[in-house]
Amino acid sequence: MNIEFLNTFITVLSTGAVTLLAVYFTNQANYKKLLLQTELDKEFKTKEIIREKLEELYLLTDIWLNTNVTHWMPYLSVMMGELTYNQALDLTIQQSEKNKHEFYRIKMIIDLYFPAIRKQYDEVLKVQSSINKILYDHKRDYKNGDIDGLKYAEPFLNEQKTFVKKSEILMQGIIGLQKTI
Repeated sequence: MNIEFLNTFITVLSTGAVTLLAVYFTNQANYKKLLLQTELDKEFKTKEIIREKLEELYLLTDIWLNTNVTHWMPYLSVMMGELTYNQALDLTIQQSEKNKHEFYRIKMIIDLYFPAIRKQYDEVLKVQSSINKILYDHKRDYKNGDIDGLKYAEPFLNEQKTFVKKSEILMQGIIGLQKTI
């Protein structure tokens, strides 16, 4: 009877030990699978966030660039003597009431997510500043009674052409970022 008991006991012990080992290895495999799945989910979510930010950047930048050009157009008409400065201001106010975008987000998104295109963005800002300087100088002269703005028209148009070129480079840079996601 002792031998039968001992055989049963050994069988139960060895079966239990094998079962415990099988459970251990199964748990280890499941744990590794869970870690891998978690990592893949994290990577997918990160790419999804980056893609959404890139789409937002594209849309905001496109609207911002077009808004700049639209904003500047009435002032060219003032320089050419086709509108008064007050008429241009009225058009600008009408246009700005339609435009409620948060353009400050462009800089934030570039700085936080896409610093690779910061140089192209800065180039656009530089030309924008140059155009605004021309507008400022013209406005100053206009307020002082010199309403002939023809001397400002050519540099203004040249800078606008440069703005369009730099804008295209920036937009191509944004589009190119899609390949990195």
